[in-house]
Amino acid sequence: MRLNGVMQISAPPDRVAQALEQPDVLRALLPGEASVEKTSAGQYSFTLKKTLGFLELRQNGTIQLTRVDQGVSLVVHAAHRIGGSADMSVLIGLTPGTGAGTRIAYVGTMEASGLAGRLLRDREPQVRPYIARVFERMRAQIEAAPSVVG
Repeated sequence: MRLNGVMQISAPPDRVAQALEQPDVLRALLPGEASVEKTSAGQYSFTLKKTLGFLELRQNGTIQLTRVDQGVSLVVHAAHRIGGSADMSVLIGLTPGTGAGTRIAYVGTMEASGLAGRLLRDREPQVRPYIARVFERMRAQIEAAPSVVG
């Protein structure tokens, strides 16, 4: 599935790039209840948790974030023995926008296998707006965060 979108954020590009390196901001990219930990420079691990009645399901994954010319490359991988795997690779372009803001343009792909793949294919029309909302949550998180001092 192809992903793309454009949005404006009221923070300068450097601040957006720094904020994207913060676990709390990356958590906004993940569905439901998630924990994110930085494991090394540009490397993160996460756990998604979903409770269904008395069952608690967990899915572990990794995030790799690399700064590139005028943006960041974001690669997310999650796998579960029963649910299958999901991979998202997105290039997030950060260019000066209106005023002191930033224009964010993202383009990438999301692929899944197993049960996750079947759900992704069956619900693609619902997934696209969901991804847009994920980036909106990320924007709100960045705009609410204090400036990160490098």
